[in-house]
Amino acid sequence: MILRAMLRATAVALVLCGAKLTDPALAAGAGTLRGQIETYLKRLGALHWDGADTFDVRDDGDAAVAVIANGRFSVRKNPADPKPAATITIDRLEIRRKPAASGGEVEFDVTLPSRTTLVAADGTEFTLALTDPAASAVVEEPDDRYRSLSASFAGARIERTGSADWIKFGAMTTQSKVAASDGGGWNGPIDFEVKAVEFLFTDAALGGTIDRIRYSADASGPSLADLDALRDEVGGLRQKAQDDPAAKPDLWLALLPKFFAVFTRSKGELAVEGTSVKRPGGDTLVTLAKATMAGSMTGLGSDGAAVRFTFGHDGLAIAPSLVPEPQVPRRMVVDFGIEQIAGAPLRTILDAASKTGPGASDADKQAVLPQIIGAAMALKPLLRLYQLTLDFKEVRIDAGGEAKRAPPPPIGYAASGDITVHGFDALPGILAAPDVRMYLPLMKFLGIPEDDADGAKAVKFHLTSETGKPLAVNGNDIGGWQAGGRSGPTPPGWQRLLRLADPPEEGSDVRAVQNAVKANEAEPFADGVYDTATALAVARFQKQAGLNISGVVDAATRDKLGLTPAQAQPRPKQ
Repeated sequence: MILRAMLRATAVALVLCGAKLTDPALAAGAGTLRGQIETYLKRLGALHWDGADTFDVRDDGDAAVAVIANGRFSVRKNPADPKPAATITIDRLEIRRKPAASGGEVEFDVTLPSRTTLVAADGTEFTLALTDPAASAVVEEPDDRYRSLSASFAGARIERTGSADWIKFGAMTTQSKVAASDGGGWNGPIDFEVKAVEFLFTDAALGGTIDRIRYSADASGPSLADLDALRDEVGGLRQKAQDDPAAKPDLWLALLPKFFAVFTRSKGELAVEGTSVKRPGGDTLVTLAKATMAGSMTGLGSDGAAVRFTFGHDGLAIAPSLVPEPQVPRRMVVDFGIEQIAGAPLRTILDAASKTGPGASDADKQAVLPQIIGAAMALKPLLRLYQLTLDFKEVRIDAGGEAKRAPPPPIGYAASGDITVHGFDALPGILAAPDVRMYLPLMKFLGIPEDDADGAKAVKFHLTSETGKPLAVNGNDIGGWQAGGRSGPTPPGWQRLLRLADPPEEGSDVRAVQNAVKANEAEPFADGVYDTATALAVARFQKQAGLNISGVVDAATRDKLGLTPAQAQPRPKQ
């Protein structure tokens, strides 16, 4: 929170570039610029403007220049609070405003504060020092909407006074713009990059470096005019929400449906490269070559909208003292999304939801509820897992699948997926939980062996599930694995299914099963105990007998084994 407040105060100049600072009749008038800066500084929400040592504005040819020295802010959730949560001081801020060469626009060149100081309520002091900080923006007249914005610094350092904690940054650049495209549309690319990040936190005894952090994004829409109108509404909404915080949820709900008409697509990706964390003067704890997080929305406003998210990392290494090496996922990819999102029902839901905010009456909410339910029934999204990859030292797991609406309405679904495990026999080194590891031999028996592209051995599983039916693996119902699960009816006199459990099931019925499947024994049974060896022998018998393969002794399996009800009774508890 402290860092965010410091950066927000430092970024006031950037926001000023997009504020209503222009006057059609006075493109560079010093008096107008001063008055409009002061007006804006009174509208910073929880960040309150408390004045400055000097605030000078002058004309300089066709430009107007404002210089603020030792500008002061206070952080107050409530303006009436007698004591601020923190105070912030910026050493110097210069804003130069002049007509842009393109005409009809105003250009701002800003020298950002080289030093920002924050003092918390408990007296803790932080400083943010910037080297060669600068920013520029182009604002369209007469509506005062920014069309481009850029900022940079050669280096930065954040410190806590009286402590050895610090964060240091190398060069930073950021650029964004909103530009017209063919047919009256628009696009808005954003690029951000910071290099050579270093940090030290003495309390946690951690230090480290990051080579580069980069964020890139782009969005587009069919109408620049509609986007500008929406931006104006958002600006007005922020002011209304500031004046009446209780009305904020209702205001945003009312505006939400309009976003789907303005945006056709939106995408972005964050990448962090070359991360290293270590003990100061000691061992390296974590290294990571690259981590990424990305998202996209396409087809907004149509009947085929899609949302997609991707997370991943590569080159992860963790000190064995923290995590055993076999359990470290060196590479990971999670790529999933929702397709076939019908635009019309979604807009109906959003329109109806905008009428159900905190300020809505019970009657209003009840009136729109049938619309929401009806529209939700018309939505038939397709959830896809495009890729899931977990790559360990000796094991790699690849998966993909999908889920969709299916009978019975309104909550029916059907799902299927494929999982391939490379290096299956090394899974015990990854799965430390005993109640999971005991199923591994049974899972391998259910799997389909195959060779991967490198000629190495792998085991493949096809999973299916749907409403009212248990999970099936390669066509075999494994619903009986869970307590209370059954693969078929239990006749009178049969007291329980026999399955793997923790603690294991014991009794004379277990011993009777073990005697019946003795020919299928691969490893010695624990006498009278339903252990993994017993479940695996049962599964082998089920396969030979043409039964559902689950390793669970159900009614059909007992019948094939020729067991009588008397033999199936469990041993009484002692």
